[in-house]
Amino acid sequence: HRFDLRVAQDFMIRAGSNSYKLQGFLDVLNFGNLINSEWGVGETSVQNNLMNFEGIDANGNGMFTINNIPGTSDFPTTTYRPIYALSQTWSAQIGIRLSFN
Repeated sequence: HRFDLRVAQDFMIRAGSNSYKLQGFLDVLNFGNLINSEWGVGETSVQNNLMNFEGIDANGNGMFTINNIPGTSDFPTTTYRPIYALSQTWSAQIGIRLSFN
């Protein structure tokens, strides 16, 4: 799961008869990944087609073969693998907002 964190602080500013609200904030996107690099990482299937239909035997049962992992002679041992991409890691941004009242 992914979750984000926002910390914000409001400041009131008076200039003559006008008042303004200045808000500063820090957003941490995919906060769980900041704590633990295995959290908040998406997964994708190892391969889309695990088996090939080869036909029907004399008893009317289907015959199948298990596909190898593409580019290897190995058979898949897991269903999903993590997606290691920049979009799966944590990031932070800071900002300010000025509101006129």
